[in-house]
Parts: sequence; structure tokens; C-alpha cells
Amino acid sequence: MVARWDNSVQKSVETTAIRSLRRLKALYTFCRSLANTWDLHELTIARHGKELLDRLDETTLQQDAANQAMTGQLCRVSAL
Repeated sequence: MVARWDNSVQKSVETTAIRSLRRLKALYTFCRSLANTWDLHELTIARHGKELLDRLDETTLQQDAANQAMTGQLCRVSAL
């Protein structure tokens, strides 16, 4: 009777171990996929950030040039 119970417990432990291993593999695959998605998202945000900084620099240069032109015109009008 004890041997049968031990065998039953052994099978239960093995079944639980196999089930746990499958779940851990699925969890690992999910986490790896999630990490890849996060990396892609991070790269996309960095690229967009660089594009925005480039546009900001371009706009700043345009505004500086426009301000200088207006300042020059104001100086000429003031001199009259």
C-alpha cells in the first residue's frame, strides 16, 4: 500500500514538474518578446526625439535669421 502511495506521489511530482517547466518556458518566451518590443519602442522614441531636436535647431536658426533681419530694418528706420 505504501509503495502504491509513493508511486502516486512520484507521478504527481513528475507531472507538476513537467507542467511547471512548460509554464516557465512560456513565461521566458513571453518576457524575451516583451524585452524585444521594449527595445524597439525605446529606439523609436530616441529616433523621434532626435528628429524633434533637429527640427527645433532648424526652427531656431530660421527665427534667429528673421530676428536679425527685423533688427536691421528697425535700425535703418530708427536712423531716419
